Amino acid sequence: MAVTQADSSESLSIQEQRRAIRPLLVPDDPGDARTAYYGLEHDPRRTILTLHRTPAGHVDGFLGTCITGSNPFQPLVVLRAFGLGTLEALVSQALTPGRSYLFSVPVYIGAGLEGMLSLSETATWCILRADASHFEPLINVLVTQELGAEGRRRWQIRSQERVVAAAGVNWQSRRWAEVYVASDPAARARRWDESVLSAATAALLAEGVTALYLVAQEDSHARRVAERLSYHDSGAREFTCVGTVPPAATDVGRMT
Repeated sequence: MAVTQADSSESLSIQEQRRAIRPLLVPDDPGDARTAYYGLEHDPRRTILTLHRTPAGHVDGFLGTCITGSNPFQPLVVLRAFGLGTLEALVSQALTPGRSYLFSVPVYIGAGLEGMLSLSETATWCILRADASHFEPLINVLVTQELGAEGRRRWQIRSQERVVAAAGVNWQSRRWAEVYVASDPAARARRWDESVLSAATAALLAEGVTALYLVAQEDSHARRVAERLSYHDSGAREFTCVGTVPPAATDVGRMT
């Protein structure tokens, strides 16, 4: 059987690596949006790509480890793996034994990781997509805009000098942006979570960027809020988890 291998492609610049992996992603697919951003557009100084090639030299997978502002001590991993043995080769080549990573991958890849890594904090997310043609903003004069982490905009409502509802942008590419919402129970009762989400969505749509909102499958409240603002289920799903690479055999022997 032909052996395939992961390739750190040290002789290639990250721009050349990104050109090589671009055909593995679909620009119009919400399910590829997060991986495309981190693989193709994230700060190259905080992104390491490992490519996998077939015996004929064709790229059939890649793994990106990215340092993000939300958790600089736990790299985010995005990847695509299409060939036989590609996933195992990428994990073995790119990741450090004994270290934990935050994975964001399609569900089918998440299933493959279960046999390779020690997984925790697993979750499956529905990817909702804003529909600009039906969006009707919910205006609330209490919403203010500020700059959050890494200079990203955040829309929020304060009550008694405390932020009780906020929405912002996790990442933004040329085409897509992923929004988040955080709110207190009392703020949800007043629809303030809907107000801040509306403000974030309106700002992005005005820039020609389509907003995506990842909602946990069991979170019926968040889905209802999003649907009132023209978000609909794209059909795509994202699997996230914290994965720890098992220690290498030599390390296990050393510990015992």
